[in-house]
Amino acid sequence: MPTYFKFFLIPAPVKLGFSVCLLGFYGAMGLGSVEAAPMQVCQFPDVLNPAQKNTWAAKVACDEHALWHQPYINGEGHLIQTGVMEAESDALTDGTAAWRRVERYWRQGAGIEGLYRITDLPDASSSDSRATTVEAIIRSRIVDTPWSGTFMAYVMRQAGMKPSEFAFEDGHIRYIKPALTSVDSDYAYRAKDPLNTRIEAGDVLCYVRDSRRVYGVTGFFTWLSEHAHDAASLKMHCDIVVSVNGQKAYAIGGNVMQAVTMRQLTLTSRGFLSNKHLLPMSAPLSPLDGAHPMLDVEGQCSPSNEKGCDMNRKDWVVLLKYQTPAAIQDSNRAD
Repeated sequence: MPTYFKFFLIPAPVKLGFSVCLLGFYGAMGLGSVEAAPMQVCQFPDVLNPAQKNTWAAKVACDEHALWHQPYINGEGHLIQTGVMEAESDALTDGTAAWRRVERYWRQGAGIEGLYRITDLPDASSSDSRATTVEAIIRSRIVDTPWSGTFMAYVMRQAGMKPSEFAFEDGHIRYIKPALTSVDSDYAYRAKDPLNTRIEAGDVLCYVRDSRRVYGVTGFFTWLSEHAHDAASLKMHCDIVVSVNGQKAYAIGGNVMQAVTMRQLTLTSRGFLSNKHLLPMSAPLSPLDGAHPMLDVEGQCSPSNEKGCDMNRKDWVVLLKYQTPAAIQDSNRAD
């Protein structure tokens, strides 16, 4: 068994202790910052206005992150704190097995049928003799099925979003498209350029997951405008911004390193996403690649190119900007 797999066989308390030590090491070496620790980021008023659904969404994400023992990617793109993993029976901070929490995201997020693709699977907590087998099936499905989209759906439902305000889908692109097309509706988000839009708590930041090409903001919005009303799909991932402090933004996403993980991102002086987090782009390598720039070899992570191993450097392409109910009403009246 490769050495890098053996880490995941270490009991959770030992892994967490190792992570805390690693966090301290990074701070001592100047690679991390104690003031950037996740537990100091998620601070909210004791009483929240139910109408501030973006703030509620940020709080829900923070609460979920705390359950997962606060895994954290620092501003340099280094994973310096880990927790338990998605399909493990190791406990979250509330004592729940990790895999059961992911199942809950499916049940209360995009819908459990997205995980099982069938609706009559018996409950793994039942006394049925098949319970052990059922549990194994569920945990294998959790491993094999991306759940970052249903995590976002779960967060938005818990924040009080209505179907008219957010599309509760397990595929990110399916709730991104309405942010472009539903400009005259009650949809809570509008699709914006993250490199030219001020990022705030409650906004949703997304990147394309395509190892063959880099879209960039312009390329993505071109694709989005061409496919806004059809069934075309695109592999993506989105994090919800939970806090902004000066030129630092903190965002939380599900199924990041098989957990609910926070990352720190750098902003410009105007509050836009910094170019340092973008993947490098180069000319197409062959006519088959069309007009889509390919991932520059210098940007690829490998043992011989550690500079490319920045977990925050992605093909960030769209910011879903939260619209307050008053702003939506004003926009609709103007239309």
